[in-house]
Amino acid sequence: AEPDQGIMQDLNLLYQGGMITKVIDVSEKLIPVFPKSPFLWNIWGSSHRKIGKPDLAEKACRKATELDPNFAAAHNNLGCALTLQGKTGEAHLAFSKALAIEPDLAVAHKNLGNIWRDQGELTRATDAFRKAITLQPHYTEAYICLGDTLKDRGNFDEAITTYQHALAIDPNMAEPHNNIGVALKKQGKITAALAAYQEALRLNPNLPAVHNNIGLVLHDLGKSE
Repeated sequence: AEPDQGIMQDLNLLYQGGMITKVIDVSEKLIPVFPKSPFLWNIWGSSHRKIGKPDLAEKACRKATELDPNFAAAHNNLGCALTLQGKTGEAHLAFSKALAIEPDLAVAHKNLGNIWRDQGELTRATDAFRKAITLQPHYTEAYICLGDTLKDRGNFDEAITTYQHALAIDPNMAEPHNNIGVALKKQGKITAALAAYQEALRLNPNLPAVHNNIGLVLHDLGKSE
């Protein structure tokens, strides 16, 4: 049995709005009333992953998948919790199970792509990220992951174009500018790299990698003078 549809919608809105503590509080009041609700166990678990408790998230999302074995989003969230704990093999299985149930679940393709990338399977990772983008054309995170993988493969021009696609969707993201800078530096375009890093810094002064990257290009520019 699940709570009223309106309650579930409200919890989803709170979750999407980043009000994670509120989601946890409400879920914990509802779970004793609806102890067999896959929705509540899943959103409670996902919320604990967001606050850095992947072990609790794993248990709760696993409970959701036991209550409803065809709950694709719960299998995906279980995979995310497992990934954070370094349980890559189990995470791979969870993402694959999510996709077996719901082949068009873009987030699961992206998450599986990240596992492939971490394992050095860059062609498979590229395919997974492209699939996620095909399914969800405004998926900025998938564009960034694809760009990073293309950069790993040495396809710097294509990586830069991919990051620019992400920025066309959301111009206020610092990370793609930083990553463009990395690709440009790999190509020896030091001045252009510096401009990209400075734009990243303007958008997010607290992005740690940017400060380091700016220091490296300034060092290179100093040596070339």
